Amino acid sequence: MDFSESDIDKIDIILNQCLVDVKMWMCNFESYDIPAIESRLFAGNVDFFLENFILVKSIDDWYNKYPFSTTSDTLEYIFPKLVNHINESIHFTNTSVGEFFNSSKLDIFSARSFINLAYNSNNKFQPLLFIITKSGKYNVLINDEMTVSRNYSNNEWIKTRFVISNDLTNLKVLFNDSIVFEENINLENIENFKNKCVLYKL
Repeated sequence: MDFSESDIDKIDIILNQCLVDVKMWMCNFESYDIPAIESRLFAGNVDFFLENFILVKSIDDWYNKYPFSTTSDTLEYIFPKLVNHINESIHFTNTSVGEFFNSSKLDIFSARSFINLAYNSNNKFQPLLFIITKSGKYNVLINDEMTVSRNYSNNEWIKTRFVISNDLTNLKVLFNDSIVFEENINLENIENFKNKCVLYKL
């Protein structure tokens, strides 16, 4: 994240409020079918974590330590079970990272996924398709129009910004002539991607 000065000021405000309220950490809280805690905005006192949380240092820990060993839930759903005894130390926020840091720039290149959609928090009409390449040939088609067609080496980047409207915009990625990604985007469902994919700024 390339933080702007105004967004760093927001961090200072929350940090100071946590200190005043004697809150030791902060996180997002989302309620689905059951409570879940997500790390879209997450920070805390390191010593506090070490003293109050179960440390998972290996795959064996994950499979053998309670409560991880007793459920197939992901960490977002396990976490609320772990913090009941320290709820009074939590500062909860439902603000997404893109809204909270609304003048900073997210480094989309730190993403690990093979193919990603990036939501443009400045202009939702212009999302970005970006790909971390493997060695081979890539074709990118937007509404069946070829926008990329060439060979790439491992760990190169393909970045294609596209415009969406009320009509469906079809995205298709072929790797060595096989379809590896296809998605239909429009103005109605782009908001869904806001919470599922990387955010970026122009």
